[in-house]
Amino acid sequence: MFTRPSSSALVLLTLAFAACGDKDVSSDDSASALPCSTSVPGLILPDGALSGDVPLTLNLSSPEETTATVTVEWSLDGESWEPATVEGGLTDLPVSPEGSPTELVWDSVADLGYAAVEGLQLKIVATSACGVWPKNIVTDLTVLNEEVTPPTCTIVLTTPPNPSDGVINVGYTTSHPDSTAVDVRLSFSTDGGAAFTPADLKSGDCDGDGASDGLKGVTTSPEGTAHCLAWDTEARITTDQEVVLKIECLNGGSSTLESEAVSEAFTVANDRTPEAGEVVVTEVLSDAALTAGQYIELHNRTNHTLNINGLLVEIWNGGRDPDTTAARGKHELSVTSGTINVPAKGLSVIAGSDSLTANGCLTVDDAWGSAISLRKVEHIRLSLGGEVLSNFSLKQDGFPAEEYGVAVGADPSTWSDAAVEDAGSWCHQTTAVPICDGVDELDLALGTPGDLNDGC
Repeated sequence: MFTRPSSSALVLLTLAFAACGDKDVSSDDSASALPCSTSVPGLILPDGALSGDVPLTLNLSSPEETTATVTVEWSLDGESWEPATVEGGLTDLPVSPEGSPTELVWDSVADLGYAAVEGLQLKIVATSACGVWPKNIVTDLTVLNEEVTPPTCTIVLTTPPNPSDGVINVGYTTSHPDSTAVDVRLSFSTDGGAAFTPADLKSGDCDGDGASDGLKGVTTSPEGTAHCLAWDTEARITTDQEVVLKIECLNGGSSTLESEAVSEAFTVANDRTPEAGEVVVTEVLSDAALTAGQYIELHNRTNHTLNINGLLVEIWNGGRDPDTTAARGKHELSVTSGTINVPAKGLSVIAGSDSLTANGCLTVDDAWGSAISLRKVEHIRLSLGGEVLSNFSLKQDGFPAEEYGVAVGADPSTWSDAAVEDAGSWCHQTTAVPICDGVDELDLALGTPGDLNDGC
């Protein structure tokens, strides 16, 4: 911290010595030998009480010397001395017969803190080619640093994309003149900022810098240091809500609030009812070793949980046009709990049967029984409440042909974009579906139901 205070009247504090002047032979300072000349380093200080960054003017005058090196020390009792925190060079300073001034700044806060101190002493000792000069000690100084405003943290918050959902990476920047570590606090409001609720955070490394992101001991720098926090919005928001975020920067030692930043309003879109494009088909086994083992794998493409209970699955085959003819088979997902929650980016499997012994040990979220037969399926439509979520054609040119006991699946790299429904993204699966104990003879198929697909 080196901000010069407004100038005040200056007083020249020069201690003159004769050739037989003060001979400091104590062991606590650098003037430990007899002085080599009568020259004394002059010191100019602001008049009155000192504070903060104190300007010092050294005046080195000697008829014999051309350069000198000085030390600046401070003491509260005149016996125990400490090096002063000084900005400016202290070596090879100019010396001339008429005097050569050198400007320095003493950071009194770094040495004394934010306190009031009386009876302070400053000592200047110069050394040149001839040896040590007589020391200059200035006594009875008053420093009033309790009037100095401590440097504080500045925090800047980046508003997340609108809309956002699920776990949101909240970016922010902390800056501090002294690069002091700070604490932060993140909260959100759903009433325009009238009241804020603490944000639930996920642990881990959201910015990929190799360090866990947290609220304590956050690093800063004068130019600003970027950080992020992973906000788990679903912990408290399960609908679509307009929110504002607030992040606070706290003194790491006292937890005193130093600054805060509030985002622009944006929407957290955590409504658990699927909308168009949010649920897609990612794997199909249409010709299973057991009819009950046929399955369809569904993928939640959002960053938040979706409830697919009530989802209508319709299938067409035999060359029927889904735009002009009724579905050959259909099934509405229905469980007594009223919820089939699929986590963010998660998978759900529905099948002909939920019996492990009948379907080859396949764990499913719902079963369509006799309502659907997937053999030679050409089209699958997903809808909810009359809104179409996905219209998926398996009759496209180049789509993998149906094979007995072999599932077809979309390459996982396409799950998040429109290519998930393109023929070129689909291929036969090569991984064997796991079989549980006792039903080894019911070898279901090759496929990856409920897991990441084989790549294409």
